[in-house]
Amino acid sequence: MRRTALGLLAVTLVTGAVYFSLRPPESVNWRAWLLPACVRMGALTAALWMAWDDLQRLPRWVLSATLVALLLVAIKPRLFLVIIPLVAALAIIRPRFGSREQGG
Repeated sequence: MRRTALGLLAVTLVTGAVYFSLRPPESVNWRAWLLPACVRMGALTAALWMAWDDLQRLPRWVLSATLVALLLVAIKPRLFLVIIPLVAALAIIRPRFGSREQGG
């Protein structure tokens, strides 16, 4: 159900981007952000729709760490140089429970 809704949202946003590129709004305020927002959000939701099955298999901490990292980068963009390698290192170094053979 969620994947279907995400796909419909992506189609709606891409359709809106095409519509607003052919018939731009009259107001300059709307024109400045409406088309780029539809294009970017349409592309993002289409990418999420395509990757939905793979995203379901990710550990829960990855989503939390990614959201916190994005929030911190949005607040202080220079933290990008520290946070992204830190999240990547956590993904590589974290213990994988159940992957070791149990010796006896």
